[in-house]
Amino acid sequence: MPTFTVTSTDTISTQHSLTGNQTITSGGGTGTFVLGFFTTPGSCGNYYIGICSKPIWSTNVTTISSSNSTVVAVILDNGNFQLRNETNSSVVLWQSFDQPTDTWLPGIKLGFNKLTSTPQRLTSWKNKIDPSPRLFTLQSDPTGATSQYFLLWNSSKEYWTGGIWDGDIFTSVPEMRWRGVFNFAFINNTEETYLPRLLMIPTQD
Repeated sequence: MPTFTVTSTDTISTQHSLTGNQTITSGGGTGTFVLGFFTTPGSCGNYYIGICSKPIWSTNVTTISSSNSTVVAVILDNGNFQLRNETNSSVVLWQSFDQPTDTWLPGIKLGFNKLTSTPQRLTSWKNKIDPSPRLFTLQSDPTGATSQYFLLWNSSKEYWTGGIWDGDIFTSVPEMRWRGVFNFAFINNTEETYLPRLLMIPTQD
């Protein structure tokens, strides 16, 4: 787990860069997610950029540059890291939630974007000290043709499937019929298919 020195801002801009052990923190410095550079024990001096709470996120993007001074990078209090327009936060150019790694946070859509033909998948770390992508992934049908999820080796060899969504459960996971704690859903529309993160069923007094 990386150690970060927390700062009081949540934004990277042309006026506020990020170097060394500096960080940005969600919620303007009051939130629970921190973004910064880190290294892991035994990683031979390799540095990664990551988001830390209990989960870790990293990317192989080493530099981000733009001649447009209105583009800023912001860490949100849900753990999402966005490149967006400084004056219009609804214009999002890129976000980490579209590129999940090994951790499924609330708000991440694990599925398939039909408009761009790209999946959102979970990918294992190489090992405990190296967060680079390894061989195991959890993803929906990579063609977007069926409503099922696969565990894949090397993005090609299927070794488990949840079965087809029948409107209530994935057919190979009959345990989903037990609804004591979680509520399940599968979204399939003209733009995307995805499995929302499990929703807790509110308890009644």
